[in-house]
Amino acid sequence: MPFYYGPYIFAPFFGSSDGLSAIRAGIIATLIISATQTAIVLVALKYIDKIGRKGLGKLGYLGMAIFLAFGGVSVMLFSGIGKVIGLIISFIGFMIFFGLGVGGIGWTIQGEYFPTNIRGTMASLLAFINWTSNFVLIEVFPAWKAAIGLAPVMFSFAGLSIIAEILFLFILPETKGMSVEEIAEMFENMKVK
Repeated sequence: MPFYYGPYIFAPFFGSSDGLSAIRAGIIATLIISATQTAIVLVALKYIDKIGRKGLGKLGYLGMAIFLAFGGVSVMLFSGIGKVIGLIISFIGFMIFFGLGVGGIGWTIQGEYFPTNIRGTMASLLAFINWTSNFVLIEVFPAWKAAIGLAPVMFSFAGLSIIAEILFLFILPETKGMSVEEIAEMFENMKVK
């Protein structure tokens, strides 16, 4: 959402007689948010084996939910510059935790959670699902926002982050410090006999 629609979301809050200035301000805000996310992914990748996939995932999804909810509250309660600051804080916080969780570990998990004989196929399938979901969200967001408003959309994404948090807590095993062979063996041992 902040990546693709940051200028679209922010431009109305930077209202001016010159519409181009509002769009330019929205682009600058989006660039700051995106640069933050890029930097934090590098941090997550550096510490993925120290903290673990599950730890980063839980932290990431919980933080995403909190900052999205904060953004929704900001849109509902604040006006003017307070709303802009609230949204910028919300999106920067969201992108930090996205980078720690999904952005930092998603591709790693796709590449190591399957036996060698199907790893390439499964990683490709998950990448396809990832990018298809991304495309659908990009296409649906403007209509969704127009139908229910920015705050409810942000609360919806916060709810989805909570669902992902629960899945990480109860389904995803930790693979920190394990070799690919050890991970494959762990999953073999988990099969229902």
